[in-house]
Amino acid sequence: EKIIWNKFNPFQFLCGTTSGEIVCFDVRNESSNVYTIKAHSDMISGLEFSSSISGCLLSSSADKTVKVWDLKESGASCIKTYEPNVGTILSMSANPDYPLVFAFSGNNNAENWKVVDFSSFKQGEFYVCLTGLVIITIFFFIIYSAGTFC
Repeated sequence: EKIIWNKFNPFQFLCGTTSGEIVCFDVRNESSNVYTIKAHSDMISGLEFSSSISGCLLSSSADKTVKVWDLKESGASCIKTYEPNVGTILSMSANPDYPLVFAFSGNNNAENWKVVDFSSFKQGEFYVCLTGLVIITIFFFIIYSAGTFC
């Protein structure tokens, strides 16, 4: 399971369940949830809001997919489904400076992480962002792996 506060609504938090649902709760009404979405076919491994786009939520799952959601007060609609080909997705993180750049990690030994820029898709296809961001990520990964990163 995964839980995250809605950074654009301080009264709401979302919970990703082992059954693949996203459940939205409002702390002002503890007796019921706001909405439930059947988001994935397997457990949810990650929930992340865009750093600055209100209502833009990404979910990742053990079903090997990432979904981009447009959240509303009464529910959500899936904008896009993407498979980053990292195997079972184990974690996900939003870039704090670029609102549609996310990093994913998985259990695929051949390619176990990927950085994706969701703003660069054309005609329904997503392209991996191969800019300085990836080079910086690789640089810090190499330094950290070598044990010299403080």
